[in-house]
Amino acid sequence: MTKSRALRVTAVAVLAVSVFMAPSAGAAPKMKQLGIDPALDAPYGADLAALMVASHGGDLHLRIELAGALPVQGSYPGAGIQWTFDVRGRTFVAEGHPEPGGEFIYTLFEVVDGAFTQLAQLEGNFDPSGLLDMFVPLSGIGARKGTRISGTGTADDVEVHQHAGPVGPLLDTMSTTSDFVVP
Repeated sequence: MTKSRALRVTAVAVLAVSVFMAPSAGAAPKMKQLGIDPALDAPYGADLAALMVASHGGDLHLRIELAGALPVQGSYPGAGIQWTFDVRGRTFVAEGHPEPGGEFIYTLFEVVDGAFTQLAQLEGNFDPSGLLDMFVPLSGIGARKGTRISGTGTADDVEVHQHAGPVGPLLDTMSTTSDFVVP
Protein backbone atom coordinates (compact mmCIF):
# COMPACT_ATOMS: atom_id res chain seq x y z
CA MET A 1 0.00 0.00 0.00
CA THR A 2 1.35 3.42 -0.91
CA LYS A 3 1.93 6.05 1.73
CA SER A 4 -0.75 8.39 0.31
CA ARG A 5 -3.31 5.56 0.18
CA ALA A 6 -2.52 4.62 3.79
CA LEU A 7 -3.04 8.24 4.85
CA ARG A 8 -6.41 8.37 3.02
CA VAL A 9 -7.55 5.11 4.64
CA THR A 10 -6.51 6.41 8.07
CA ALA A 11 -8.33 9.71 7.49
CA VAL A 12 -11.51 7.89 6.44
CA ALA A 13 -11.29 5.62 9.51
CA VAL A 14 -10.84 8.59 11.86
CA LEU A 15 -13.79 10.39 10.24
CA ALA A 16 -16.01 7.30 10.53
CA VAL A 17 -15.14 6.83 14.20
CA SER A 18 -15.84 10.50 14.99
CA VAL A 19 -19.22 10.39 13.19
CA PHE A 20 -20.47 7.19 14.79
CA MET A 21 -19.13 7.56 18.33
CA ALA A 22 -21.64 8.61 20.96
CA PRO A 23 -20.94 11.85 22.83
CA SER A 24 -18.94 11.40 26.00
CA ALA A 25 -20.81 10.67 29.22
CA GLY A 26 -19.81 14.07 30.58
CA ALA A 27 -21.28 16.01 27.65
CA ALA A 28 -23.65 18.72 28.81
CA PRO A 29 -27.27 18.29 27.70
CA LYS A 30 -28.85 20.96 25.50
CA MET A 31 -30.68 23.43 27.71
CA LYS A 32 -34.16 24.79 26.96
CA GLN A 33 -34.72 28.46 27.68
CA LEU A 34 -37.91 28.95 29.71
CA GLY A 35 -37.71 32.68 30.25
CA ILE A 36 -35.71 35.83 29.61
CA ASP A 37 -35.61 39.20 31.35
CA PRO A 38 -34.40 42.60 30.13
CA ALA A 39 -30.90 43.55 31.21
CA LEU A 40 -30.20 46.53 33.46
CA ASP A 41 -33.58 46.53 35.23
CA ALA A 42 -32.10 45.61 38.62
CA PRO A 43 -28.92 46.20 40.65
CA TYR A 44 -25.70 44.52 39.53
CA GLY A 45 -25.51 40.98 40.87
CA ALA A 46 -29.32 40.77 41.12
CA ASP A 47 -30.26 41.37 37.48
CA LEU A 48 -31.95 38.26 36.09
CA ALA A 49 -31.20 37.48 32.45
CA ALA A 50 -32.51 33.96 31.69
CA LEU A 51 -33.84 30.66 33.05
CA MET A 52 -32.77 27.47 31.27
CA VAL A 53 -33.38 23.81 32.13
CA ALA A 54 -32.32 20.38 30.90
CA SER A 55 -32.59 16.77 31.95
CA HIS A 56 -29.21 15.63 33.24
CA GLY A 57 -29.19 11.95 34.20
CA GLY A 58 -31.65 11.63 37.09
CA ASP A 59 -31.71 15.39 37.73
CA LEU A 60 -33.43 18.48 36.44
CA HIS A 61 -30.58 20.88 35.71
CA LEU A 62 -31.67 24.48 36.39
CA ARG A 63 -29.56 27.40 35.24
CA ILE A 64 -30.44 30.94 36.25
CA GLU A 65 -28.31 33.55 34.53
CA LEU A 66 -27.62 36.97 36.01
CA ALA A 67 -26.56 39.96 33.91
CA GLY A 68 -23.98 42.30 35.37
CA ALA A 69 -22.54 39.96 38.00
CA LEU A 70 -20.39 41.53 40.69
CA PRO A 71 -16.64 40.88 40.56
CA VAL A 72 -15.49 38.06 42.87
CA GLN A 73 -18.79 37.33 44.68
CA GLY A 74 -21.08 37.39 41.62
CA SER A 75 -24.46 37.86 43.25
CA TYR A 76 -25.93 40.72 45.23
CA PRO A 77 -24.86 40.40 48.91
CA GLY A 78 -27.36 38.25 50.82
CA ALA A 79 -29.53 37.60 47.75
CA GLY A 80 -31.63 34.46 47.34
CA ILE A 81 -32.02 33.36 43.72
CA GLN A 82 -34.90 30.99 43.08
CA TRP A 83 -37.34 29.42 40.65
CA THR A 84 -40.83 28.41 41.78
CA PHE A 85 -42.26 25.66 39.58
CA ASP A 86 -45.14 23.18 39.36
CA VAL A 87 -44.96 19.43 38.79
CA ARG A 88 -48.15 17.34 38.69
CA GLY A 89 -50.13 19.74 40.89
CA ARG A 90 -47.33 20.25 43.43
CA THR A 91 -45.33 23.48 43.83
CA PHE A 92 -41.58 23.52 44.48
CA VAL A 93 -38.93 26.16 45.02
CA ALA A 94 -35.26 25.61 44.13
CA GLU A 95 -33.12 28.31 45.72
CA GLY A 96 -29.46 29.22 45.86
CA HIS A 97 -28.17 31.82 48.31
CA PRO A 98 -24.78 32.87 49.63
CA GLU A 99 -23.76 32.22 53.20
CA PRO A 100 -21.36 34.49 55.08
CA GLY A 101 -17.97 33.92 53.51
CA GLY A 102 -19.38 33.55 50.00
CA GLU A 103 -20.22 29.83 49.85
CA PHE A 104 -23.56 29.16 48.14
CA ILE A 105 -26.18 26.82 49.62
CA TYR A 106 -28.78 25.16 47.35
CA THR A 107 -32.13 24.05 48.76
CA LEU A 108 -35.34 22.43 47.49
CA PHE A 109 -38.64 23.33 49.16
CA GLU A 110 -42.21 22.22 48.61
CA VAL A 111 -44.90 24.86 49.08
CA VAL A 112 -48.25 23.72 50.48
CA ASP A 113 -50.87 26.31 51.46
CA GLY A 114 -48.20 29.01 51.57
CA ALA A 115 -45.94 27.03 53.95
CA PHE A 116 -42.42 26.05 52.84
CA THR A 117 -41.13 22.59 53.75
CA GLN A 118 -37.47 21.90 53.08
CA LEU A 119 -37.12 18.66 51.13
CA ALA A 120 -33.43 18.49 50.28
CA GLN A 121 -30.07 20.15 50.01
CA LEU A 122 -29.21 20.29 46.31
CA GLU A 123 -26.01 20.02 44.37
CA GLY A 124 -25.16 23.25 42.64
CA ASN A 125 -22.61 25.81 41.58
CA PHE A 126 -22.49 29.57 41.36
CA ASP A 127 -20.00 30.99 38.92
CA PRO A 128 -19.12 34.64 39.67
CA SER A 129 -19.69 35.41 35.98
CA GLY A 130 -23.41 35.14 36.81
CA LEU A 131 -24.41 31.49 36.25
CA LEU A 132 -26.29 29.68 39.02
CA ASP A 133 -26.67 25.93 38.38
CA MET A 134 -28.79 23.65 40.59
CA PHE A 135 -29.51 19.95 40.16
CA VAL A 136 -32.95 18.85 41.39
CA PRO A 137 -33.46 15.06 41.64
CA LEU A 138 -36.38 14.18 39.35
CA SER A 139 -37.51 11.53 41.83
CA GLY A 140 -37.67 14.16 44.59
CA ILE A 141 -40.26 16.18 42.66
CA GLY A 142 -42.24 13.20 41.35
CA ALA A 143 -41.08 13.67 37.75
CA ARG A 144 -40.20 11.04 35.17
CA LYS A 145 -40.13 10.74 31.39
CA GLY A 146 -43.01 12.73 29.87
CA THR A 147 -43.65 14.87 33.00
CA ARG A 148 -44.38 18.55 32.29
CA ILE A 149 -42.54 21.04 34.52
CA SER A 150 -43.70 24.64 34.37
CA GLY A 151 -43.46 27.94 36.17
CA THR A 152 -46.30 28.87 38.47
CA GLY A 153 -47.81 31.34 36.02
CA THR A 154 -47.04 34.39 38.14
CA ALA A 155 -44.93 37.37 37.08
CA ASP A 156 -42.32 36.51 39.70
CA ASP A 157 -41.83 32.75 39.56
CA VAL A 158 -38.12 33.46 39.01
CA GLU A 159 -36.76 35.98 41.49
CA VAL A 160 -33.81 37.49 43.26
CA HIS A 161 -34.75 38.60 46.76
CA GLN A 162 -32.92 40.02 49.72
CA HIS A 163 -32.62 37.76 52.77
CA ALA A 164 -33.38 40.59 55.19
CA GLY A 165 -36.07 40.04 57.78
CA PRO A 166 -38.90 37.54 57.39
CA VAL A 167 -39.71 38.66 53.84
CA GLY A 168 -36.95 40.46 51.99
CA PRO A 169 -37.63 42.87 49.15
CA LEU A 170 -37.60 41.58 45.57
CA LEU A 171 -34.61 42.86 43.64
CA ASP A 172 -35.67 41.46 40.25
CA THR A 173 -38.36 39.11 38.94
CA MET A 174 -39.01 37.19 35.76
CA SER A 175 -41.86 35.04 34.48
CA THR A 176 -41.43 31.56 33.04
CA THR A 177 -42.82 31.70 29.51
CA SER A 178 -42.38 28.08 28.41
CA ASP A 179 -42.70 24.57 29.86
CA PHE A 180 -40.21 21.71 29.97
CA VAL A 181 -41.15 18.08 29.36
CA VAL A 182 -38.73 15.50 30.78
CA PRO A 183 -37.39 13.54 27.77
